[in-house]
Amino acid sequence: LGHERSGDPLRLLDVGLGFQTMVLRDRLPGAEIDSVGLPVPRFLDHGVRHVSFDLNDAYEEDRRPDIGGYHLAIAAEVLEHLYTAPATILRCLAGWLESGGFAVVQTPNAVALHKRLRMLAGRVPFGPVPEDRSDPAHWREYTAGELAAAARAAGLELADLDAANYFGGPGGRARLYAALGRALPRGMRHGLTLTLRKPR
Repeated sequence: LGHERSGDPLRLLDVGLGFQTMVLRDRLPGAEIDSVGLPVPRFLDHGVRHVSFDLNDAYEEDRRPDIGGYHLAIAAEVLEHLYTAPATILRCLAGWLESGGFAVVQTPNAVALHKRLRMLAGRVPFGPVPEDRSDPAHWREYTAGELAAAARAAGLELADLDAANYFGGPGGRARLYAALGRALPRGMRHGLTLTLRKPR
């Protein structure tokens, strides 16, 4: 990143206040870390500036918070909880990055192997749309191709796209699925991680 050459502190934006924000704060003590998204009371006032914003409103440019100049933005397990198009969310995120800045986006793969098997068995692989907006379940999951297209539409360059079976617990089935994932075609693995770059 450019800040490493200039000596400026890393400016990081965590999209979605949560446990991850606290981990980033603890692991990167020299960084300036902000978060944006819905306020989560138990994580407020923990040494990270939080900007309250419903990301579903990103389609209205005048409602987007006036923040920016970030070297890095992280949106881990966020897109699938939003009903606004991913290109719109990524365009908003790009506006908060400095030129040459990076965004890391992590989300479940909509067509992972276990979801395909559930569909073959006649079962819907996704949960129901929630009736309560305060409990945002998965509205929509995406494929690697869809996310890459959304990034291009948002004016971001795809620096890397990785797919891996990193979800699941410590049990034997989870370990077996993780091991199987290494042999599966990338498009069938459970999770997707995109590294995106804002052009200079």
